[in-house]
Amino acid sequence: MSMVGRPADGSGVESRPAEPPAGPGPFGRLDLPAFALLLALFAAERLAIHALGVSPDPTAIAGLWQHLPLSALREDYWGALGGLRSQPPLWNGVLGAAARVCGGDLFCVASGFQWSFMGLTLLSAVMVRAGLGLAGARPWLAWGAAYLLALGPSAAFFELFPLYAHLTMALAAGIGLALAALARDGARLWPLAALYALTAALCLTWSLFHPAFLPLAALCAWLAGARRVVTRPAGLALLVVFGLAAGAPAIRNQADYGLFAGGTWGGMNLAQTVRGLAREDRARCAFSTAIKEIDAIHPGIGHKALHLPEAAWRSRACLDASVAAIAEAPWSWLWGRAGAVEASHRLWPYEYAQYRPLGWERLPIPDAARAQDAGAWRQDMSAAVLGGWPTFAWYAAIALGAVGALASGRFGASHGLALALIVMIAAEEGMAHLFNGAEQARMRWTVEPLILMLAAMIVEACLGGRRDGRSS
Repeated sequence: MSMVGRPADGSGVESRPAEPPAGPGPFGRLDLPAFALLLALFAAERLAIHALGVSPDPTAIAGLWQHLPLSALREDYWGALGGLRSQPPLWNGVLGAAARVCGGDLFCVASGFQWSFMGLTLLSAVMVRAGLGLAGARPWLAWGAAYLLALGPSAAFFELFPLYAHLTMALAAGIGLALAALARDGARLWPLAALYALTAALCLTWSLFHPAFLPLAALCAWLAGARRVVTRPAGLALLVVFGLAAGAPAIRNQADYGLFAGGTWGGMNLAQTVRGLAREDRARCAFSTAIKEIDAIHPGIGHKALHLPEAAWRSRACLDASVAAIAEAPWSWLWGRAGAVEASHRLWPYEYAQYRPLGWERLPIPDAARAQDAGAWRQDMSAAVLGGWPTFAWYAAIALGAVGALASGRFGASHGLALALIVMIAAEEGMAHLFNGAEQARMRWTVEPLILMLAAMIVEACLGGRRDGRSS
């Protein structure tokens, strides 16, 4: 009979095995040579892009609908943010800070974002590596995910695109690290506070992230293994505090317009997804029509019309019309949204064609200039083969691998973390594709750190991953 686990006194009462020694902190074993190589490759790639004359388009600062006028942000920063209803305030707050530093110089603002976004790329890559280290992934797998994030074409694109997509990506990378820390040690309060704070920041940056993502974050923490800290009085208090912070714009929009969301464009966004909408409703709910008709009331306001109360009331009516049309033909609506999934999981983001980075077509990628137009992809077989379906197949393989690893129990000690990542990714992807029109490329980029973490964990599981969840 084996005597393993028996006390020295021979009493026959089994003792628990000793706890393994505490591992390093999340940034304790970053491996300086691997990080130095990442920095070198990152710098070489960005210098090559610069040498080709690729740069951000400064006109996007003034042209994108999500942006308040720089003049308003410079002259009355807090007043402009306080009156903002169409979008959550955080991104425009960042834009306003840049405007106060640069004045009216759009090139200065765009360049500042480019440099800041490059820093966010590197920080996000390090957080992905650290999170996978906490999850017990092999170092080469953890660094591989970090390299893919930092050196892929999507990172280069969104660093040059002066909108909130790169900021939300960095917040999502932090969420992945916080979940990994909770999975590693679910008794600590600070990773839970970080998870809630980062999720609240997402909600305050982009209206796609509904305040309901705060209780979803609590669920993910629970799934990751932090059940006791989530339900402690301090944990519940954190959820309430950050939930109120994330939900403040939605509460105000509900009181004023009957729209419980951080932004007021949700009804018009949803209308873009509904094929069965009546012709007059479809026309009225188009953003271009709203701009034209509101501009006729307030001449010269242009696309800033979307920030006015008239647009909010129009969006509220569009929400009612869209919900009614979906209720009449739900399966047809869902089938149409399934098509959007394939279009948004391609390698080359297309986003707003008129504001793509200057010189982007010079990069040696398949049909880069036409990649900005979703319709062009469907018409050009070479572009679809080189940059479309293989990329979509990569994401489909991750999804199938995750389901298989969960069903077979191969995630082992990382099962809870994997489940939490899957729930968070699925929620964001669901919100993006069910309730928004044709702009899912940046939505997919937001959760790319979580997707890469999950992919590395799947490979680790297939290789017979570590059962104690600790990195070597």
